[in-house]
Amino acid sequence: MIQIDDNGNFTTDANNHLQTTRTPAVQNAKSELRCIQGSWDADPYFGRNQLIWTISQSTQDRALDINRIITKYATCISVVYDPLKKQYNAQVA
Repeated sequence: MIQIDDNGNFTTDANNHLQTTRTPAVQNAKSELRCIQGSWDADPYFGRNQLIWTISQSTQDRALDINRIITKYATCISVVYDPLKKQYNAQVA
């Protein structure tokens, strides 16, 4: 799997070759969490309805949504809300 940075861009080495990720499960979990929060654009042709691909507005349901997303790929250690970016960040193992 090609490695991506925190902005969703492919990473390259000094020779401008694409790098592969060492933690694909963690990358998948964080990528889906970013897409679902709107910080990365969702691909409407990837098999999901873009209109319903959002996190619930209920605080309790939101925590369950985030945990469900992360545990599909990896173990969720903690979830922290960033008020400046207005999004959740997960620490994943």
